[in-house]
Amino acid sequence: MNKFLMLLSDELRRAKGFYLVLLAFAVVGELAALILALVKQFQIDPMGLNNKIDIVTVLDQSMLTVLVIGGVVLAMIVYSIYTWLREWRLEGAYIYRLLSLPGSRMAVYMAKLFSILLMIAGLLLVQILMLPLINLIGSFFPRFFQVISWPQAWVHSLRLVYLLVPVGITMGIYYYSAGINFLVSLFNLCIIICSKKSHSWRKTLLIGGLYFTVFVLLQLVIVMTVVQMPLLQSESSCFFIVAQALMIALNLAGAKYLMNNYISI
Repeated sequence: MNKFLMLLSDELRRAKGFYLVLLAFAVVGELAALILALVKQFQIDPMGLNNKIDIVTVLDQSMLTVLVIGGVVLAMIVYSIYTWLREWRLEGAYIYRLLSLPGSRMAVYMAKLFSILLMIAGLLLVQILMLPLINLIGSFFPRFFQVISWPQAWVHSLRLVYLLVPVGITMGIYYYSAGINFLVSLFNLCIIICSKKSHSWRKTLLIGGLYFTVFVLLQLVIVMTVVQMPLLQSESSCFFIVAQALMIALNLAGAKYLMNNYISI
C-alpha cells in the first residue's frame, strides 16, 4: 500500500502542470461561451424584449462549449497514452527503476490508472461547479439571461452535461464502467506497443491490433445483446453491468500478465 501511495503521489506530481492548464482551459472556455452567448443575445435583442438565453443555451447550444468539453476529453485520452509513452520513449530509464522496486509491479500500473481516474473526477467536479457559477454570473444580466433556480432542472435539461454526470445510479454505472473499461484497455494496448520486448515492430503491432480487435468485438457483443435481445430494462441493465465488470476483471488480469511477464527489464 505504501508503494502504491508513493507511486500515485509521484504520478500526480508529474501531471500537475498539464492538469492545471487543462482545468484553466475548461473553466475559461465555458466562461467564454457564456460571454459570447450574452453578446450575441444583446446584438439580437438589445432591449431584452424577446426570449432570453439560459444555462442550456450556453452549455448545450454553443459550439464553443462542445469544442471545450471535447478538447478536454481528447486531452485526457492523449495524456493517458503519453503517461506510458514517456516511460519508454522519453524517460526510458525511469520506468525500469520503478519496475525494479520490491513488491508487485501492478502497483505501478494501478498508480497510473488511479491518477487518471482522480484527474477525471476532478474535471467532473469542476464541470458540476460550473453550472451554478454560470447561472450566478448570468443572473447579473437579467435582461438577457433566464436563471434556472433548481439544480435538478439544470442536469435534466443539459444533454451534454448529462453524458458526463448522469443523474441516475444505473446510468452512472453504465457510463463510468464503460469508461474505466476503455481506459484499462488503452493502458494495456500502450504497454503492448510501447514496452521494449524482443519482438519486431510487425509482431508488436499485430499483437496490439489483435488485442484492440478483441476488445472492440466484445464491446459490440455486449451492446448488441442489450439492444437486440428482448430483455426487460432491469435484465438488460444487470447484463450490461455484469458484462462490463467481467471485462474490467479480464483486462486487469491481462494487465497483471503484461506487467509481470511481457515487459522485460
